[in-house]
Amino acid sequence: MDIHLPAPCCTIASMVQPAALPEPRGEKSLQSRSDSSELSPAASGLCSTFTPRAPHASARRRRVSRLLCAALAGLALCLAGNPVQAAQPPAPEKTPAKVSEKPAPSSVHPSVRIPVEPLGFVPPGKLFMPYRIPSATLDYLDADHLLFTFHSAKLMRREPDEPLEDQDQTVHALVLSLPTGKVTAEGTWRLHDRERYLWVLGNGHFLMRQRDTLYIGDSSLVLSTYLHPEGKLASVQLSPDNSTLIVQYANEVKDDEQNALGDTPPHSRPTLGPGPTLGPSPSASSSAGTGSTGNPDPNDAETRFPQRRKEYTLLSIDVARHSATRLGVVHRPLAFTLVQDGYLGVAQGNGKLWDVKFARFGQEPEHLNSVTSTCQPLLLSVSPGVFLAQSCLPYSSDHLVQAFDLHGHKLWEQVWQSRFVWGTFAYSDAGNRFAYGSIEVNHDLATLDPVEDGSILGEPVGVFSIASGKLDTVLDATPILTAGENFSLSPDGNTLAILREGAIELYPLPSAAPPPAVTASSK
Repeated sequence: MDIHLPAPCCTIASMVQPAALPEPRGEKSLQSRSDSSELSPAASGLCSTFTPRAPHASARRRRVSRLLCAALAGLALCLAGNPVQAAQPPAPEKTPAKVSEKPAPSSVHPSVRIPVEPLGFVPPGKLFMPYRIPSATLDYLDADHLLFTFHSAKLMRREPDEPLEDQDQTVHALVLSLPTGKVTAEGTWRLHDRERYLWVLGNGHFLMRQRDTLYIGDSSLVLSTYLHPEGKLASVQLSPDNSTLIVQYANEVKDDEQNALGDTPPHSRPTLGPGPTLGPSPSASSSAGTGSTGNPDPNDAETRFPQRRKEYTLLSIDVARHSATRLGVVHRPLAFTLVQDGYLGVAQGNGKLWDVKFARFGQEPEHLNSVTSTCQPLLLSVSPGVFLAQSCLPYSSDHLVQAFDLHGHKLWEQVWQSRFVWGTFAYSDAGNRFAYGSIEVNHDLATLDPVEDGSILGEPVGVFSIASGKLDTVLDATPILTAGENFSLSPDGNTLAILREGAIELYPLPSAAPPPAVTASSK
């Protein structure tokens, strides 16, 4: 049985579409349910239809009609108040619990507040909101420093031989000392596109992407070349514990040079030998392919005008050891769910049952557990040893989210609402918490529904305890950045940094339960 990897990520900026942050049951929802003295339009219509209005109607008939009206009005209110339950069979005895309510704004206060206008930050315009263009990042470099980067609108000198597809921009980078907010390092980067450009490695280091080259930097903002691949950089994925980096780069090949690799996961491909050397940019370029076979007709159109396609080479980089291994070649980029010492995938079983599998690179996958879903479940890693399985419910557009460890044991489950989309994550080095931000829209959305600018209401960010699923706090990030990356957890997971209301705000969090063991299953 083949293992199915998640949907391909075709660009560096492509993101999975995780389940949405559950809607807090706040004052608005309570008010809408308590105002039951007024009849709904449906109930009013029923009453006007069944109440006799002729002057000669008998008192007994009018009294019966009023009783019937009251009964129908109650039925209409029930249907209007819960249309999903009215249309579906009764719920099972045990239903997943909703997460905690959103704390009142007065109950949480920042311990540190660093205004961002004096730093030169200008909020992006609403024109860019539907396109998920990264315009700012906020990350803990270590316990005592924040890295804050943002788009800086300024004139740029045109470079010679600049590709036509370039969309150059200037990004300003600042290192802020905590808790004072003092700027300890400052730099300006010229980037050539509007896709993701920054990944924090922990221990005071980060990766910055400029076109197809990755640079490594620290709190001094001094950059040096980290990886220059042999082709066009297509995807960069970092594991939650910052130990493994999966890089995919593309080369164009002719049809007759391609083999039948398909889109198989890398564990089924033979190892192709060591990858490129990390460090200074290599001078040698890569080969275009494996060579053609046979004697093609020189008059054939495919021979005279060969169609160029791409194949993608996968590299696994051990961040601590600073070494790269080439895993295999596929026909399109793959989105990995990276966990401790490997990655996850799903394989369809019987009907709505899906098998969750764990695989170490270069080894066969092994069964962890099974989940029930009407669609292919989406797997999301939130720590080295815990992942979320997002499933589709049969009678709702909302999502069932279950947390599992790498032995397949379920830790908790919740229902997350579908009107929160475009989710992004931040992790703690301690593995005890994760932060999840999403874009709130004003109506429920199916998987393939578009998000329109006028439907966006806000960007809530929730912090969850990994061991229990408890929602410790929820805050609204402002300005709304649809690409996320405007919040971060401290290495110990006890502080949330968030761009909010004209400042970088730091919020202390209550003590969290220790993280589950990260030992992977071995059967």
